[in-house]
Amino acid sequence: DKSKPVVGLVGLNTGFNAFELRTIGTPYFASGGVVQTTDEKYPVALTQEHNSMYGRALAREVSTNKLEG
Repeated sequence: DKSKPVVGLVGLNTGFNAFELRTIGTPYFASGGVVQTTDEKYPVALTQEHNSMYGRALAREVSTNKLEG
């Protein structure tokens, strides 16, 4: 299927492309969608906490020379 992006072996037959729901004008939300129940079931990934720091400091890269100095 030429309409799907190339994802390699690890991505074959996995999930759906949710980016098709996004537009340039509203990249972070969509409205006017319709939800319909079916008998199909799919696992859903959750990345809600992907960038959460939980109060921890940002990890920084430092040379060993600077740490020893």
